[in-house]
Amino acid sequence: MKKIVMLMAVLMLTQVSAWGMQFLFRDEIILDQNVQVEEDLYMAGEKVIFQGEAQQDLFAAGSSQVVISGKVMQDLNLAAIKVEVRAKVGDDARVVGSEIMFSGSVVGSTLILGSEIFISPESMFEKDVWILGSDVHVSGLVNGNLGIKAKKVLIDATVTGKLYITADSIVLGRKAKILGPMDYISSHEIQTNTGAVVQYPPNWKTPVPKDGVGADSGWKNIWHIGKILFRVSVYLGALIFGCLFVILLPNQIRRYAMVMRYKFWPSMGWGALTVFGTLILLVVLIISLIGIPPAIILGLLFLLVMLAAGIGMGYLLGILLIKPKVGATGPSLGAMALGFTILALMGLIPILGGVLMALVVLVGIGAMWLTRGFEKPGKQGMVKAKPQPQPQPQPMATPAKAIAAKIADTRQKPAVPKAKAKTKAKTEVRSTATWQPPVPAFKQNKAGVKKKVTKKVVKKKVKKTAKKK
Repeated sequence: MKKIVMLMAVLMLTQVSAWGMQFLFRDEIILDQNVQVEEDLYMAGEKVIFQGEAQQDLFAAGSSQVVISGKVMQDLNLAAIKVEVRAKVGDDARVVGSEIMFSGSVVGSTLILGSEIFISPESMFEKDVWILGSDVHVSGLVNGNLGIKAKKVLIDATVTGKLYITADSIVLGRKAKILGPMDYISSHEIQTNTGAVVQYPPNWKTPVPKDGVGADSGWKNIWHIGKILFRVSVYLGALIFGCLFVILLPNQIRRYAMVMRYKFWPSMGWGALTVFGTLILLVVLIISLIGIPPAIILGLLFLLVMLAAGIGMGYLLGILLIKPKVGATGPSLGAMALGFTILALMGLIPILGGVLMALVVLVGIGAMWLTRGFEKPGKQGMVKAKPQPQPQPQPMATPAKAIAAKIADTRQKPAVPKAKAKTKAKTEVRSTATWQPPVPAFKQNKAGVKKKVTKKVVKKKVKKTAKKK
């Protein structure tokens, strides 16, 4: 159980870089002083030893032991049963383990979670240090604030900032120098050995009973502020990832959101089956020492899938809220920002927020199985595109109003005489005749004579036929 808790804690405390990564997964990993890594380095195994130089972030997880020395230019993130740090860290350090021994230096802030924690006199911290454990012994130099919550605490260090301690037993050693204000909560008064220097009188508060009203304390305030900052950083990081997805993959993210909308219940069913199977596989891999590297990869993939589920649901919620302002196709960063922000705020609701986030994760994971082959939904819901025969063009029927108007016009207009109709028809025929060149003047008489002769001959023939009858 300790292994599972430590591995999941280090995964939540770290931020995975998307570019330039190197992975090493073996039972035993040993990198000597000559090794220099320019990208982010991820190591996992039963035993991990690093003595070289890491130009970027370093992530290490071990089932038994992790030893880090040399130089780490950026963040240092460790998790193991036994952890030993002798390195110079250029930025923040986060260490999780059962037995932790720290003798290096850290430029940024430091967070240490464990059971037995020993910080040697060679250690030096340029900024704040926060420690959560059972038996804690702190020496060295802390140029920032120091916060400790444990059962037994022994301070033998120089602290230039504020000191916050919550413990059952607190002892200041002979080399302790507390140059800033000191607040501590304990059921017993602090023990100060000869030689210890406390510049300001300590502020002692007794712990409040469980059924009493909680009092404000430095540790509680720092803890709440840390939780708020962590949530804000996670929200901003997820929002940036979501906007990048919308910009780079607009069609895919829109299809994914539509599947979550129109296949909600099937997606939830597939998501529940996937989560159940993944948890079983993850436990089996962690129990077997050989399967620790695949278990870490599977855990990282599961976190990415959870992030994608939140992005898809936030995008869908934003589209539904500002539908008139969003086009039929194309990315919408405004919809993404609005929907994801509302979803994050809803997740802060006690109990209901947790249930809501669980449903979002289940639906999002299941929708990934159903996205392939999904067609754009029509007006009546999800419709698959099928070729349909096009209707044959039919003659347009005359509207009833047009027919009635024609009948009324014929009744009102007087009847046209037949002669006029004939002349009208002749003029129409003449007008439709093709154009011919004009006849010259010297030929017009001959043509006219011929026409007259032909007319007289026709009249004589008509008279003869009438007399015979």
